[in-house]
Amino acid sequence: MIFGFYTILITYFTTTLKMSAFAVVCSFINITVDINQIYVMRIIEFLKDKVVLLEANILKYGNEEGINNDDNIEDYCEKVLEVYIDIRKCYGLIESLFRLPILYVTVTLVIQTLIQIQMTIVLLGMEFPYFSVFLWMSKNISMMLLLNGKGEGLYRANESLRETCLQLLGTTSVSGQQKKLLKNILRIHASSHSKLSVFGLFDLDAELDVATLTIIVNYTFVLLQFAFLK
Repeated sequence: MIFGFYTILITYFTTTLKMSAFAVVCSFINITVDINQIYVMRIIEFLKDKVVLLEANILKYGNEEGINNDDNIEDYCEKVLEVYIDIRKCYGLIESLFRLPILYVTVTLVIQTLIQIQMTIVLLGMEFPYFSVFLWMSKNISMMLLLNGKGEGLYRANESLRETCLQLLGTTSVSGQQKKLLKNILRIHASSHSKLSVFGLFDLDAELDVATLTIIVNYTFVLLQFAFLK
């Protein structure tokens, strides 16, 4: 889908702006940036689904009163804890592997959007593919919103899991092994859980959307002021 979008857009730019072969090749190379973003979103969504599934299993066995086999309970608790530890490891891998691409995408989004806005202001009234530029900016901003939205979904799933563990600990239907499992999950969550951070500069969440769009809007007003003062 994203490849088809790029192909149509690059073909349009090639015919209207008479782009060189080198520019066309560079444009296709840029596809890898969006593909990487989509890949990150898919991994985060997959990890969120695993957290939701883990919570569902904890609720299922936590509310089940007919489990009397201690061996089965112990085996179940060990497997659930291993799954949660693996989820936390995947969480750390996502943060370490994709923070540099996310930083690049965020900075590039702001710079490219402001450059495109400046070009639109300067070339206003001339023959210029305004619709294509607007479409390109909308695509970049939409990708950022989707990526941060996936991050927020993962955080909500983790918080829901924590609340479920706390709720079950307050009931009398769980066994000693299950209480130990819930306490271990809460301990790991308290010691290792944090939002996906990009080198400590910002977190992958809704606040990043607000901050990025605020910067773009503020500097757009600055560009408009310079244009009107000429």
